Amino acid sequence: AGALHVSQPSLSIAIRNLEKELGRSLFERGPGGMTLTLDGLEFLGYARQLLQQVDAITHKYKGEDTEKKHFSQSTSFIFAWIQ
Repeated sequence: AGALHVSQPSLSIAIRNLEKELGRSLFERGPGGMTLTLDGLEFLGYARQLLQQVDAITHKYKGEDTEKKHFSQSTSFIFAWIQ
């Protein structure tokens, strides 16, 4: 949460909302923190590919000297975290 400059409760809500929307658990929660489930690992791989495609499109159509931009969704916290 600190690396994303959001509060812990906001990040937890975003993750739970994403899991609810997908109908799958992406994380196992325990006393020591959270770890990715198998579905979470698979989701992470697809999300990284998606962000690489966004970067490739931005690079192609805006040029090399532009800042990285990320699309905004209710799950943007998670997409920012996975990079």
